[in-house]
Amino acid sequence: MILRNALLLSVLSLILLFSCKNNPTQETLKTGNPVIDALSEQIARSPQTDSLYAQRAALFYKEGIYQEAIKDMAKAMAIDSLNPFYHHFLADVYMDDNNSRMAIRTMERVVDLYPQRIPSLLKLSELQMIVKLNKESIQTLNKILQIDKQNAEAFFMMGNNLKELGERDRAIAAYKNCVAADADLVDGWINLGILLDEKKDNKAIEYLETALRIDSSSTQALHAKAMYYQNRNKLKEAIAIYKEIPKIDKDNADAFYNIGLLYMDLDSVAKAKDNFNIAVSVDPQYVLGYFFRGKASEKLGEYSQSKRDYEQTLVLSPNYQPAKDALEKIKIKNK
Repeated sequence: MILRNALLLSVLSLILLFSCKNNPTQETLKTGNPVIDALSEQIARSPQTDSLYAQRAALFYKEGIYQEAIKDMAKAMAIDSLNPFYHHFLADVYMDDNNSRMAIRTMERVVDLYPQRIPSLLKLSELQMIVKLNKESIQTLNKILQIDKQNAEAFFMMGNNLKELGERDRAIAAYKNCVAADADLVDGWINLGILLDEKKDNKAIEYLETALRIDSSSTQALHAKAMYYQNRNKLKEAIAIYKEIPKIDKDNADAFYNIGLLYMDLDSVAKAKDNFNIAVSVDPQYVLGYFFRGKASEKLGEYSQSKRDYEQTLVLSPNYQPAKDALEKIKIKNK
């Protein structure tokens, strides 16, 4: 209890320090945004209403004005320092402002205030994982599992952390616990399928098909299923599955790119080029789409087109050595 009180005092001191540094007339300054300005007028009339500061912070955040959002949240939390939602929102603002250290500190504070609050522990673990503090993230997840031994989200994030650490077998076990706790968690089935596919385990397809039974519109599951067949050299089956993806997401450049690669392997170069064409039209920044369209054009004897594609590849990615090498070969052929 003494420790918690001391923590509260330090949090309040920090918040009040931020508040004192702000210009006290800021609440009535005009920004040109009528909604923000209306809130500022309300704040001027009711400066002790924490929710008004939080609302204005949300508007600043939406506009990408992160420092003003942080200042407003400091004021809201000076009035109500125990609101966990304020801490969560402030952590989001810090993350988008590229200040992960303060985001994590913010979540550590709310976890110290509410050590049994699972949503806060999950968010802290997520932020730790984002910044590659995987072991710390796992420690946080273990705290959740001490509170709730069947928490599917905790098992899922445990699998993600273990996968990043290269501990594939332990990650598989975590994902199995995840889907055992929540059989409808699609991402758990997908990750299981992907990891088992890496181990050349044919059971992978069962997990991927389970994911698609739960959510037939999951492009991630379809991509993983296509990769399963691709890894077993069943290229036509893989192409058929990749073709399902644009029916769900017509702007999925990766699907067209992968179809193009498989047609190249099948020596259907014209079909490959058609799909690379679509990939770069959907995403004009698709570096590999231009490169492989260049490769397809080169195979078709269309050297001027391939030269343009290799040059465009280098415009987008100046250090991409395969494009440099291909461009040199094309120049030699055109001499």
